[in-house]
Parts: sequence; structure tokens; C-alpha cells
Amino acid sequence: MNIGHDQVELRLSLIAGSHQDARVLTTLDASHRVRKLPTLVCDPGLFTSMEQAVRHQLGPTLSATLQHLEQIQTSYQNGQLTIDMLGLVNDHEAFRLGACDWWSVYELFPWEDWRKRPPEVVSRTLLPALDRWAEQLPKKMQQARRNQIRQLFASTDQKWAGENLAQRHELLYRAELLPEALRDRSGAAVSVRHHLIQVFGQTMWKSDRQHLANALSRLRQSLQTRPWLMALVPGPFSLGNLQKSLENLTGIGLHKQNFRRDILRSGLIEMLDAPAVISGGRPAQVYVWKKGLNPQISHTGLPMPRRKI
Repeated sequence: MNIGHDQVELRLSLIAGSHQDARVLTTLDASHRVRKLPTLVCDPGLFTSMEQAVRHQLGPTLSATLQHLEQIQTSYQNGQLTIDMLGLVNDHEAFRLGACDWWSVYELFPWEDWRKRPPEVVSRTLLPALDRWAEQLPKKMQQARRNQIRQLFASTDQKWAGENLAQRHELLYRAELLPEALRDRSGAAVSVRHHLIQVFGQTMWKSDRQHLANALSRLRQSLQTRPWLMALVPGPFSLGNLQKSLENLTGIGLHKQNFRRDILRSGLIEMLDAPAVISGGRPAQVYVWKKGLNPQISHTGLPMPRRKI
């Protein structure tokens, strides 16, 4: 991609979430071998905002499913200005961008999947490797590094904090446990076997996986303070599907009864008059988001009562 001096690269972290999975839009690099985030190029002088530039290039059909778009980071390297954008898509099947497809978040970050139980890749592989890495440091630095590892990866009595996804990814990269670290150090192409992908995740182009990690961390943090789930799950929905959607995005398992009690008390949703059939299942009571609710200004986050694991 040739970019002019007056043009800006927009790197898109587009996320879709449903009761089936949490997904991110990816494409392939020039070699057609490595996953990367889709990018657009724009002349900022032609638009009043980067959101307007993105929506102009996507067109009205795709923009209709893109419920939220925000700028999260700006970087300047080798004379190129790149702006990272986080977007929330409410229907991934309707959002079809050329040469792009939707991938599960947990194929890229398998250690983040705590929905049913602590993932074995953390206790069996990542924590021992991180401990060995800490032992290589000067003794005066070892304890601080071990404390950081315990805090981020929920060893001993620490609680898993989903919003720390970006910090965990960065630590794994610094410990040279990710394929990208080996590639960047040696300059050689890296081929990862399938069984190792299930531990370390799919390799991405350049630093795209870290940029995606930043976007997912931003979303997970935002879900705690604002009802952004409504941009991803428009409704109507059952309480069960709403819970699964939130679990897929946060990576943690929620207590069913406590979640239902808390979401009904939150004032975020309201019941429809009659049960309906959701996703081919049995008739169930369905709900919609409360009329007039705006996640841009509402300071009510989604309840996240954890299930004991």
C-alpha cells in the first residue's frame, strides 16, 4: 500500500459479539500467510473526523452495522502517521469487507478464555515459562517481576482481570513467549504448529496483535462503566443469550442467578410483552434495551457477578 505524505493510515480493530462468540475482523498481509488488521487510507483534510473518514469509505450499508467507532491511539513511525480505531459491529454476518473475515478472539488470545474454567495453557505452560524468565533477571528485580506475573495471570489468590489483556500480551512478548517476539528478534519468518497456536495464539502481522489487545482491553474496561453491550447485541434477546454475549466479550464466567437479578435491577433493559423464539430454541421471555439509553452518556456498566471456578 502506497501512502501519500498528506494521507493517514487508519488501522481498524472491529469487534463483534454475540451469544455464540466474540470475533474480530482480520485480513491477510501481502504474502497471504499472516493475519493482520484491516486498514484504510484517508486524507484528513477532507473530513471533519476520523470516524467520518471511515464511514465514508465503508459506505452506508456497512456503516449501518458499525454502531460505535472511537480513536484509541496515534503513532508515528518512519514518516507514517497511523491512527488506531476501535469499532463495534452489531451484525458480523452483514458486515462483509473485501478480503476480510471474522476470527474468534480466543484463537488470537487463547489464554484469555476463562469462561468455563481457568485455561490449562496458563497453569501448565505460560506461568512456568514466565517464572523461568523472571529467574533470569538480577535478584533485586526478580520479586517485582514475580508479583507482576501473579497479578496479571491470577496465580495464587489473585483475581483474573479481563481488562488487563493488553498488559498480559505485552508481558508474554517481552518474555519472548510469542512467535512475534522470535520473528522480530531474528528477522526470519516464523511458522507455528497447530498445537502451539492453541497455546500462544495466531501470529499477526508486525505489531497488530498488540494493537488489537489494546482495543480489546479498552472495550472490556468500558463495559464495566457504560452499557456498550447494546452496540453489539441490539436485541431482542433472552437473558441467557445476553449473559453468554457478555461472557464471550469479557472472557469470564458469570453467575447465572446473580446476573439475572442484577441486570433486571439495573434499569438497562425492559421486558417485551410476549415470549419469543430466539435462535431456533424454545420460546423464552425476551428483552430489549431501555428506550432512550445512550452508552455515550450513561454511566451504568453491565453487572458481572463471577461464577466460582
